[in-house]
Amino acid sequence: MRTILILCLLAGGPFAPAPALAQTDTSQIVEAGNAELRAGRYAEAERLYRQALAVYQALDPNSQNTGVALNNLGLALENQRKFAEAEQAYLAAHPIRARVLGADHADTLGTLINLADAQQGQSKFAPAETNFRTVLAARERTLGAEHADTLIAAGRVASVLQAQARYRDAEAFYRRLVVGREKTLGPSHVETAYALRALAGNLTEQSRFAESEPLIRRAIGILEAARRPEVDLASFHTSLGVALSRQGKFADAETTYRKVLEIRERLSGSGSAETAVALNNVGTVVSRAGRYAEAEGYYRRALAIYEKALGDHLSTARAIDNIGGTYTSRSMYKEAEPYFRRALAMREKVGGPWHPDTAGSLTQIADVLEAQSRYKEAEDLIRRALGIREKAFGAGHSGIGGALLSLGDNLTTQARYAEAEAAFRRALAVFEKGLGSEHPDVGVTLGRIGGVYETQGKYALAEAEFRQGLAIAEKVYGAEHLTTAWAARNLARALRSQGKYAAADPLYRRALAIRQNVLGLEASATADSIGDIAGLANERGDYDEAVAGYRRALAIDEKVHGRDHVFTLGALDSLADGLENLAQFAEAEALHRRSLAIREKAYGPDHPSTAWGYSYAGDDLMPQARFAEAETLYRKALAVHERLHGPEHPNVATLSIDLAYALARQDRLDEAAGAVMRALSIRAKALGPEHPSTAWAANGVAWIRERQKNHVDSEQHARRAL
Repeated sequence: MRTILILCLLAGGPFAPAPALAQTDTSQIVEAGNAELRAGRYAEAERLYRQALAVYQALDPNSQNTGVALNNLGLALENQRKFAEAEQAYLAAHPIRARVLGADHADTLGTLINLADAQQGQSKFAPAETNFRTVLAARERTLGAEHADTLIAAGRVASVLQAQARYRDAEAFYRRLVVGREKTLGPSHVETAYALRALAGNLTEQSRFAESEPLIRRAIGILEAARRPEVDLASFHTSLGVALSRQGKFADAETTYRKVLEIRERLSGSGSAETAVALNNVGTVVSRAGRYAEAEGYYRRALAIYEKALGDHLSTARAIDNIGGTYTSRSMYKEAEPYFRRALAMREKVGGPWHPDTAGSLTQIADVLEAQSRYKEAEDLIRRALGIREKAFGAGHSGIGGALLSLGDNLTTQARYAEAEAAFRRALAVFEKGLGSEHPDVGVTLGRIGGVYETQGKYALAEAEFRQGLAIAEKVYGAEHLTTAWAARNLARALRSQGKYAAADPLYRRALAIRQNVLGLEASATADSIGDIAGLANERGDYDEAVAGYRRALAIDEKVHGRDHVFTLGALDSLADGLENLAQFAEAEALHRRSLAIREKAYGPDHPSTAWGYSYAGDDLMPQARFAEAETLYRKALAVHERLHGPEHPNVATLSIDLAYALARQDRLDEAAGAVMRALSIRAKALGPEHPSTAWAANGVAWIRERQKNHVDSEQHARRAL
């Protein structure tokens, strides 16, 4: 908590028209408010400050007493996360203090810092940055560049830049802070250790782990040499755990977090809030290692602490969310949903139905509903969340961008591509306006727009969006960041879809090198990149090379997640497809059957992923002339997608084509023609007449019409396919 500016009453003159007794009584109210603030009873402090403020404003609205009362009221509001109200209090206090004390007075600058904090709490980064920079310039001018207060101001500028993901800009200020501490206090001073940790956190965000981890370890060494209390060391070890976890060093991170947990339990007690945070950290790293049931145990212990200590509270709601997250990680969506709904109810009770945290809960529930193919229900919740954020931040604020991305994702899944693109483009506009054209969120949104184009077969347009996204990632994060790998992979995929294999290959290999360097060989993301390169080989006709790559990717996923985990599905299906190209149908069928079994167990029979499993198993049977069996599987898949998406969804078209070929191979040509014509109609409507998938459907019609001896219609559709 920030230092309270104790109210100093003026003894006389034009600013003291009230009787001394009234001033004395009011000063006692203020002192009581200060005591409540120090004790963390912020609502009561707010009440007392408002009571005192009413008196001082009646006496003289421009007095020093009024200014300080407004400042302290802002602190009480800010500590209750009432940032908008706190901002107004500080805005009223600052000009009073500047007029009475001077613009460069320490107390005036203190109020300006408070104002910037309240603005940053509302994601108003531009005015917050301006105010922090104003304080820094004033302190440089009055105190010098290396004064302790000047360095603190430099750190505040760094923090607001970091909040905007302007990591390179922030790094310069963090480095200035470290150099200043080392020069004025010495390289082994405790304050230097705190500066080192701040710089390390910045470098961790840039995935420059080789630089950040040694800095944190050096900072820990300083504290240990200074014999600082274990409670201080615990927070630094937590920072080390973050860096280790972000590198994928889950075993080392777990050891570190368990050390922190032991310290917290011993010093603060097993039921303290600090222990609950440590339990959450252990749970998180255990979850990332794929031990979800074990993670759930830690989260439940943390929840029990929060429930006892805080009751219905935002921290309690977050602990409930964590438990729900362990179920979603295990694809147990029905089990996860009640936890997220319970957290939503708590947030609505604590913050109200229009609080931004309530919007976050709605989006989480929507994600779970989408995983259960309940897309319209999910859409309704996302739109409600968007409405909350629009009311809280304004229709053009960057704070609504995340909800717009969620809406666009949902609409994309429903094949409502024009609406999805509109949502993404609106998100792009608010991010660019509020955060700047080179913010990471802009890059993410460009990736979403590219994805919509890609889904519609507009690969050249997708390529352009992905190139912009990659350029932003490289500038913000650097060439070796995981986000850069993700962006390079997007661009490679668009190039591959256009047959530009020579251009796609180095991008896929670059993504693999980054992931392998940052995460190591035994990571799911690394396996995905190995699979990408294998897929490129497969499309070039290098089937042996492709199968070798797919086997390598599958081995990694099995080692990381276990043989029957849903995260192995992509590698399993890819390997089966590769084996089909080598005419190794028996092994391919066995792999697809195994994949289907995992899907049925994880998702149940009425899930789109399971439906694709039926389709893939049918694909294996077609080359073996087992057409009736394939037909049965295709019909099962088609029924699921019709039930979940409706009769006009592109997925229904895809499966109708599969069914048509199975029917045609059984010489049931009229039925086959009906199925493929349905597919053509769906694709022309949903994707447009020029889409490659529409052309493929037209080609299928031509093939079946030719088998029916309808040469004229066959030729017409063949021309349409061209």
